[in-house]
Amino acid sequence: LGETLMNSYESTIMGKALFAMMKMLAPTRVLKRVTANLRNANNFSEGTAKELGPTHYEVWTNECHGNPNYLGAVVFGALHRSGCKDLKVKVLTFDGHAATFDIAWS
Repeated sequence: LGETLMNSYESTIMGKALFAMMKMLAPTRVLKRVTANLRNANNFSEGTAKELGPTHYEVWTNECHGNPNYLGAVVFGALHRSGCKDLKVKVLTFDGHAATFDIAWS
């Protein structure tokens, strides 16, 4: 579902502009924008990205509306479009609301 969202958004005028810009940004900048967008989406969502290595991050959000795989797929789609190779997005923890993701690429 998350990948379908990204594919659909990519076909809009705003999506085309956004994804063209993402190709010019480093994956780390895209990842930091994703966490900023989580915080800006509403007045209760929070997100952080902890760097574990140059291409390895741990991302946490306090709310993924019961479906961490959806959010993981959205993050995967954004990073994939920024040029990440061998990208892996894995749910580490999920408590019904909050989720932590392990994100790595080469």
